Amino acid sequence: PPEPSTSVLTQGRILPKLISSLFIEIPAGDYIVGTPETPIYIRLTQPILIQRTPMTRGQIYDITGIDPVQEYWNSISPERRNPRDTYFYEELQRQLQIPKEEWGNYPATFVSYNKAQEILKLLGPEYRLPNEFEREVAARAVSSGSDTHHEYGIEILPDQTPEQALSRGAVFNYNSGNRLHEVGERAPNAWGLFDMQGNTWELTASSYDQPIPVVGTTRQNPAIDPGLDLQTKSPLSIPAGSLVVVRGGSFGNYALYLRPDFRDRDHASNQWF
Repeated sequence: PPEPSTSVLTQGRILPKLISSLFIEIPAGDYIVGTPETPIYIRLTQPILIQRTPMTRGQIYDITGIDPVQEYWNSISPERRNPRDTYFYEELQRQLQIPKEEWGNYPATFVSYNKAQEILKLLGPEYRLPNEFEREVAARAVSSGSDTHHEYGIEILPDQTPEQALSRGAVFNYNSGNRLHEVGERAPNAWGLFDMQGNTWELTASSYDQPIPVVGTTRQNPAIDPGLDLQTKSPLSIPAGSLVVVRGGSFGNYALYLRPDFRDRDHASNQWF
């Protein structure tokens, strides 16, 4: 498993010597996203760097000095602090009880898209969320130019169910015990990225209302950097009030939600896991 997060920040900036250990480079190239029935061919014109694990609760604390789980609990009015939603309440209580010295082992939760943008500003302009197409490429971990396009993002052997195949690298309702797990407990994908499927839903820089590319139906006519402004190479802005795309599924989800192409959405201000 990856090393737990320690004090990796100096004055809000990640130390350069730690970059190589924290991030994996996804090469520029031609990739396939979308469902096997309606694949979308895309071209990434520049490489992207993805952190080896989801951002951890410890990293958020290192950057901001604020624990997002405790911050969420403090924001709940006393009359709402009751276990009406048993699943949600019990998981929140479990996370509140995790010792501070272990926060670097767990993925960040209860961080909204809006809060994520504030945190990224502290890190500097070179840091951003991946858009949904970049994240799907990272989750599928298939080399540029390959025609491999598995429904669940991994090969499922004839004698396996999707759940059995996914359980090697993902935490979901099949193996989670209905609780959040530490990052890196399961095997990484072929890029060397951990937890790209399951454990926690992950934010993207994409609007749920953003249209799927109308080009990209053939290898010869790929969509170029979908989800990015083609001049600035920055993610397209998300209009106020729009829903944000989240990907990956969580520890409480069925295998279907872990498919790399599965899109869910959330409000930009919502805090969840």
